[in-house]
Amino acid sequence: MKEEYICPMPFDVDTANIGLRWWACQALQNFTGDGEGVQWDVNEEFDNRDGHMGISTITGVEIPHEKGMYTRKIYRIYNHLPRAVTFFLSKDLLTFTEESWLFGYERFSVWVNNVLDKKKFSIFIRFAVAPDNGCNPNYYHLDEKERKAVPTRFVNIGDRQVKAKSDEMIWTTKSEHFQLPDFDKPDWYQTCQPVSSLYRLFDINVNYFGLKTLVERMVLSAQYKGTFQLIRQLVTHCDGFYGWTMEQVVERETETQGKLLEKIHTPFSDEERDHFMNVLQE
Repeated sequence: MKEEYICPMPFDVDTANIGLRWWACQALQNFTGDGEGVQWDVNEEFDNRDGHMGISTITGVEIPHEKGMYTRKIYRIYNHLPRAVTFFLSKDLLTFTEESWLFGYERFSVWVNNVLDKKKFSIFIRFAVAPDNGCNPNYYHLDEKERKAVPTRFVNIGDRQVKAKSDEMIWTTKSEHFQLPDFDKPDWYQTCQPVSSLYRLFDINVNYFGLKTLVERMVLSAQYKGTFQLIRQLVTHCDGFYGWTMEQVVERETETQGKLLEKIHTPFSDEERDHFMNVLQE
């Protein structure tokens, strides 16, 4: 089951690309600790322009014929789910591996479960930042049949009908370095300069009888809401990545690798645990 999410952002493409990777480092740290969260195993350059790298032995996909950065992460979410859910599931079943290839302004990611057959569970994500206001009806050049079959959901981060958490209040955010638009105007992205857009094509495959439709719809709904959350948080934290270069972001990612390894073996404090549970319940 596929969906596409298109979300305008009040930044140029370079700033948005840097900001998204900068914020991801912080978000991963916030999620990690007490034996749970993210283990960032690999963050290195790759060059497969001639196709010599072939098929990934981990996720079973053809590695993009591109040059850029390759990352591999392991996600453990066992203790973050209700006991009623985890009682019937092993920790391995709630552990996922993600491979990502970043090149230019695009990213291709694949998620697989560490137990389930890749043919029965997999997630594919195409992710790109483009220099427009979300007006491209077919950024990924899908053929006519597939374009009609894949729903597109437009994400206007200024839409107050989609609930915002305390760190997502873009309507009251004041920046020292960026001129942010009035997000209460429904068409802010049509007049905002600079502007760029996130194009996110999400494809989840759950081939288990009785679970397919339920799980796929739940995950797609979470992805739609998660896009609001991601870009709103990017806006509210924009002064944090002002003036950063991509080289600095890569250094931050390397530092984050080490911090995550340390944090995943460190118990949450009572304050951290309470905060995390409150976030999950919002």
